[in-house]
Formats: sequence, C-alpha cells, structure tokens
Amino acid sequence: MRYQTRFITCGIITLALALAANAAAFEQRVPARVTRVLDGDTVKVEARVWPGLIAQTNVRVRGVDTPEIRRPKCGEYERRRGLAARDFVRGVIGEQVWLINVTHGKFGRRVVASVLLADGRDLATLLLATGHALPYRGGRRPKWC
Repeated sequence: MRYQTRFITCGIITLALALAANAAAFEQRVPARVTRVLDGDTVKVEARVWPGLIAQTNVRVRGVDTPEIRRPKCGEYERRRGLAARDFVRGVIGEQVWLINVTHGKFGRRVVASVLLADGRDLATLLLATGHALPYRGGRRPKWC
C-alpha cells in the first residue's frame, strides 16, 4: 500500500511538472531549487509547478549514467568515481536549475528530466564532457569496471 501511495504521488508530481512545462509560454522550462545532490545523476529539487504550488521530488538527469556510490558493482573503484561525479555536480549545479521534458521515472518518487543550470549549460553534457558519465538511453546501464 505504501508503494502504491508513493507511485501515485510521483505520478501526480510528474503530471504537474509536465503540465507546467507545457503551459510555460515560450521556454517550456520548469524552475526548480536544488535541495540536495544525491549522486552524479540524481538531484533532489523543489519545483515550482504553478504559482503557490511547490513539488519536492528526485530528478534523474536524462541521457547519462554515473558510477554508483551505494552498492557499486565494481567495488571501491566505481564508488570512488561515483563520489567524484557527485562532487563535480555539487560544484557546478548551484541552487537554481530548469527542468525540461519532465517524464515519470521507472522507479517511484523520481522523475526524469533534462537539467539546465542557471547559466544555460546542460548538466548531462557537462558530465559527459568531463568523463564523469556515460551516455544512457534506458535499458541496461553501462559497466564502470
């Protein structure tokens, strides 16, 4: 029952974020405040989906996969790379971001979106360019060993 509630809540948040993105006049961006960087490809945000309506959710960065910090398949090597990716994101992300093309994630309590920094740079592009991430289009995740 608790899982169903989380799933429904995530669906409502996704719908609200998607509607807000489609309702935005020209940019179709959802403004959000980063409250925590969980790892290299997941951040926690408070998103303004409508005036007076704030949604708190985890956002998986679209198009990339970073090494795991918890339960790495390749042991300490992957964990160290995951910590480096997380620290890189903490250093560049800032407090304000824009979420674009928000969709429901395959795990509850999370959405998937492109994340633009306040200065307009795409977080996924930065992660790929610096070697902290590999491209990810769904399905099996890349191996970091």
